[in-house]
Amino acid sequence: MKYETPLGNDISLIDTGLMGEAVVSCYLLKSADELAIIETGNYQTADRILEVLKANDLKPEQVTYIIVTHVHLDHAGGASHLIAKLPNAQLVVHPSGAKHMINPDNLVNAAIQVYGEERFKQMYGDIAHIPSDRVKIAEDGDKISFGQRVLAFHHTPGHAYHHFCIWDELDQSWFTGDTFGLCYLPLKTSPKSLVIPTTTPTQFNPEALKSSVSMLLSRLPKRVHLTHYGPLEIQDHSAMEAWIHNQINDYVDITLKHASECEDHHELASLLLDYYKGLVAEHNIALDDEQLKQYLSMDMELNAQGLFYWYNKHHS
Repeated sequence: MKYETPLGNDISLIDTGLMGEAVVSCYLLKSADELAIIETGNYQTADRILEVLKANDLKPEQVTYIIVTHVHLDHAGGASHLIAKLPNAQLVVHPSGAKHMINPDNLVNAAIQVYGEERFKQMYGDIAHIPSDRVKIAEDGDKISFGQRVLAFHHTPGHAYHHFCIWDELDQSWFTGDTFGLCYLPLKTSPKSLVIPTTTPTQFNPEALKSSVSMLLSRLPKRVHLTHYGPLEIQDHSAMEAWIHNQINDYVDITLKHASECEDHHELASLLLDYYKGLVAEHNIALDDEQLKQYLSMDMELNAQGLFYWYNKHHS
């Protein structure tokens, strides 16, 4: 199946197609005759997921849970479309995000402010309200089971206060949403993948994000399943922790040094892109400046918005 990549232990990656190929992933988990889906992409992703189910002789009725790590729309924008197509599924969401899935109006308006109305419609279409009786809240430390599989939820603020990550005991791995950052396929190089923290507006908290990353790595996962993009094997947990922490610290230093001189976040985004040009060269990653801009310009714009918001909130 062209959208699906089996990962072992009854986990499959599904490319959502959102923002292009190999940008946003969701995951299909199986145990006995039951299924769970982690992350939802956008309205088009629902049809891709149904195609994958059909190709594997699975039925929509087998899906017990749809899980979103947080309610940013590249993760939760397809939830209402999936709920409509998967009659037995409950949506599992952070307690601070549940109200935005039941009534997404404020979430939609906030996203339109970030992307603009035309771009928003292209990416997410219409987002419907989800009946409250189909929404299940996952508190910190809660577990759910389907078949013989158990998933544990741990709240991970820093990127967003309404974020949790999901521990899969069977696979000894985390599904990390945006807490662990992003690492697109060209950035997955040996021996050190270029994992990049994400500081999307408006809830970036550097100390909380570092604490969340440390908590994830303290479990010594064999791998993490990123939404952006796909699984990442972890060889040296201490080195990975230092790598991500150092970048967050560098973000803060760059922002504190330059934000007061910047008219808006676009200038800060340019500085962040220059920062990664240096890291790409340092790690001998085969991307020239134009390719790097193609892969990271949108993320650096979003990171800069988050950093600019954080700076103005706490230091102006």
